[in-house]
Amino acid sequence: MRNHLCVLLCTLLTAVAIGSERIALVAGGDRDTVGVPATEARLREPFGTGFDRTGNLFIVEMVSGNRLLKVDAAGLLTHVAGCGSAGFSG
Repeated sequence: MRNHLCVLLCTLLTAVAIGSERIALVAGGDRDTVGVPATEARLREPFGTGFDRTGNLFIVEMVSGNRLLKVDAAGLLTHVAGCGSAGFSG
C-alpha cells in the first residue's frame, strides 16, 4: 500500500512539473527490476523527480531504494546510480 501511495505522489509531482492537465502514471508496478517499461517497475520510496533538457525523467529513491532511476522518452526505466543499499564505496 505504501508503495502505491509513493507512486501516486511521484505521478502527481510529475504532472505538476510538466504542466499537465491530467494525471498520468509514469512509473510504478509490480516488477522489482529495471530495463522494463517504467509503468511495470516497482519503485522503492521515491523521494524526488526532475527532468533534463531532453525530457528524461529522473527519480530519486531514498532509504530502501538508494538509487537514481531514469525514465526515457520511450518510457523505459534504467538504473543510473546507486547500489540499492546505504553507504558508499571508493
